[in-house]
Amino acid sequence: MSAMNLRSLRSIYLTGVYLTDERVHDLILGCPNLEDLKLKYCYGMKKLSICSTRLKKLVVWGEIYIRSCEVDCPNLSSIRIDSFSRFVFKNASSLVHFCFGKNFLLYKHYYDLWRTTVVGILKQAPQLRNLTVPNLWFKPLSSKDPYYLKSFMLHNLNHLELYTDYSQTFLVGMAALLELCPNLETMVLNDIEIKDLPEEFPNESIQFKIPRLKQVTMKLYDESKNQRNLLTILKMQGVVLEKIVLVSSRRGEKNIVISSVRT
Repeated sequence: MSAMNLRSLRSIYLTGVYLTDERVHDLILGCPNLEDLKLKYCYGMKKLSICSTRLKKLVVWGEIYIRSCEVDCPNLSSIRIDSFSRFVFKNASSLVHFCFGKNFLLYKHYYDLWRTTVVGILKQAPQLRNLTVPNLWFKPLSSKDPYYLKSFMLHNLNHLELYTDYSQTFLVGMAALLELCPNLETMVLNDIEIKDLPEEFPNESIQFKIPRLKQVTMKLYDESKNQRNLLTILKMQGVVLEKIVLVSSRRGEKNIVISSVRT
């Protein structure tokens, strides 16, 4: 496979294919100009290594058997991960778009993988502009984890999408993340049901410090008490918004737009 020399090939999308670590390595060698690689529900890989100076987009989706994945792609600009695997990045300096699977919210024993993969990438990605992640930011706060606390800033991030609950604990985590994003402009919140909720933080005042935030979109809005509480915080505490968009959880109902929100 490494001797095929398919120089014209720019994109590969494989789904449900058996691949060993060696075959993935040889595939990349045989396609020296490959820029876009998607692996979805493939199997057979265990300790994957993806090394390419040309690769710009990478998707690893649903791979449950990979124990670890090392990525050495200095020009990678976009990555989407939905895999309970340990990812290690040699160089994420060109990364602009990062999407990480929501399923990590449902399994608290995978927090260490979230910590090393998500925080590990964000520390190396000064150019990041678009981020989609599950809201587990309360975990390093509650444990005073030195690996996380105040160790990086996302100065270039302008769009954030969070999979989150709206209880006090998750709002504390959300506020902590937003402190790292001083130039954020838009935020999308995806409500997700979490069966094993963590212990609540004390009812302390929550300050959202994002002076440039223009729009917040709350998906699956059903007027729950916790959702209404977040609306109150957005209106009352230090956030200047042009509008809040509430996307109803009931099919057929129109979105609610709250315009010209001012503190």
